[in-house]
Amino acid sequence: MIDIAREHVVLLNKAPQEVAHRPHVSTFWRWSRGGLKGVRLETVVIGGRRYKSREALQRFFQELNKHRDAAPPRPDRLRDLERQPIDQQLDEAGL
Repeated sequence: MIDIAREHVVLLNKAPQEVAHRPHVSTFWRWSRGGLKGVRLETVVIGGRRYKSREALQRFFQELNKHRDAAPPRPDRLRDLERQPIDQQLDEAGL
């Protein structure tokens, strides 16, 4: 939860200016409403306008990377790993 007394809040519409690759403002709205991979960007409404904080954005990206690092390998990558020994055997047999 955003603590407006301790965190630096910025209008959600200004959020793209704080991220290196400058995603479109609609991306931040989507992240705040539906989330991304089960992680939602925290926002707060003040006076009818939606804000996010730099700290909330940091927490959002940290949470996304935590899930990414813990994700199992993709099935197609597993399939490639399983095929590798067979391909090596065929090469050795001259096939």
